[in-house]
Amino acid sequence: MNKTYAPIGEIRQTRYCISKEFGHDLKRYIAYLESLRRDYPEQTRLRGIIRQA
Repeated sequence: MNKTYAPIGEIRQTRYCISKEFGHDLKRYIAYLESLRRDYPEQTRLRGIIRQA
């Protein structure tokens, strides 16, 4: 792999590490992100789009 593709490898590695941290369970990861939205509403505000569950 040449240097052009190095960032892609880093992104894939980061995605894998996040997935592994949550047991490769997408629902668990989404629940975590939703908890961050509740705990930090201003920092995680969607700009221009308000979505309420």
